[in-house]
Amino acid sequence: MDELFLLLLLPGAILLLWILVLLSEVICASKELNDRSDRSGRRTPPSSSSYVVIIPAHDESRNITGTIGSLKPLMTDGGRILVVADNCSDNTACLARQCGVDVIERHDSERRGKGYALGFALQQLQPSPPDVIVVLDADCEFSSGCPADLVNEAAVSETPIQCHYAMHLRGSESLSERIAHFAWRLKNYLRPLGLRFLNLPCQLAGSGMAFRWDQLRSVNVASANLVEDLELGINLAVAGAYPRYFPDVIVKSKFPMSATGMQTQRERWEHGHILVILTQVPLIALASFKRRDLRLFVLAMDISVPPVSLLLLLTLVNAVLSLAIFTLGWATLPLALSLLSCVLLTIAISGAWALSARDLIRPIEFLRAATHPVKKIDIYTRFLTRRQRQWIRTDRK
Repeated sequence: MDELFLLLLLPGAILLLWILVLLSEVICASKELNDRSDRSGRRTPPSSSSYVVIIPAHDESRNITGTIGSLKPLMTDGGRILVVADNCSDNTACLARQCGVDVIERHDSERRGKGYALGFALQQLQPSPPDVIVVLDADCEFSSGCPADLVNEAAVSETPIQCHYAMHLRGSESLSERIAHFAWRLKNYLRPLGLRFLNLPCQLAGSGMAFRWDQLRSVNVASANLVEDLELGINLAVAGAYPRYFPDVIVKSKFPMSATGMQTQRERWEHGHILVILTQVPLIALASFKRRDLRLFVLAMDISVPPVSLLLLLTLVNAVLSLAIFTLGWATLPLALSLLSCVLLTIAISGAWALSARDLIRPIEFLRAATHPVKKIDIYTRFLTRRQRQWIRTDRK
């Protein structure tokens, strides 16, 4: 009977832990936002470090000219741009060369994805490496700050740096699209901001990243993982280089316009994240205990929190099951835990909305927004039946 009780209690306890992590990050983000006004105007001392901005690009003829055009005026002495035309079937390489930047081409149909492109670039730079590497996606541009700011921060702090990676708003988004923007801000702005307040490491988001050369070369970057940036951050942290969030610099991209592109992108991110939770988080947590490493443990807990839609669905399912268990007279504690989880998750999401999404979702739209996770059940079902296993370029047409 004790084993049955623990079995009934365990899912609720895990959910409560995830929600407490999320709530703590939101609360700390609010404190960091209050403190940032006191630190406004402070700048990291300039560094004389040399640097290369690597732009991995796969069939990016629509974006590459604009990305390079916006980046070149921001470059400073000691910096250069390197485009990796990776398995391109269009004229991305030609257009990049016409912009006057260095271009290398990679052709390997078996090994596809940004991780392999980045690894190829590092091999080419090995004979005369820069001090710092900056990674910028081919559909991104700096909207605040410049690459040198990231270089300075990476050189002075001696840690990998992740800037604020944001998404452009068109102004005509549907409610579903605005909810996606809210989820993006929660994951890539508020949560790492809370970790910054605690002086703890964050996840890598994929663009607007800076690494000291010696740190980046100490890990394997050529990866087939669907969330290669998340894996890179894990590998760096395990090696003792803990990524740090730097919100003073902002790079922006755009969500795909097509429903197919949005679906593919979400599925890749969420399937990759869930797989990392199941396969890598337990190992990272175990390593943190063996090393008595609080920073690595916190990173494991941060990564372990599922995508917010999945977290909402799991919390709802757990509440229904706990109520059924209580009705059958088996146990009361699972229901108490599930109710506490529901309350704390509501507080966390409401707080995140108040801090970052009042321009996205009106209070009157909350009831409609609450049904959004149901629309993503098919994504999570496919993780069990037809999980996305290979990198697929997002359709941005």
